[in-house]
Amino acid sequence: MEKLIFGSLMDAKILQAITKKIK
Repeated sequence: MEKLIFGSLMDAKILQAITKKIK
C-alpha cells in the first residue's frame, strides 16, 4: 500500500515536469 502511494506521488511529479517542459 505504501509503495502504491509513493509510486503515485512520483508519477505526479514526473507528469508535472513533462507538462512544464511542454508549456
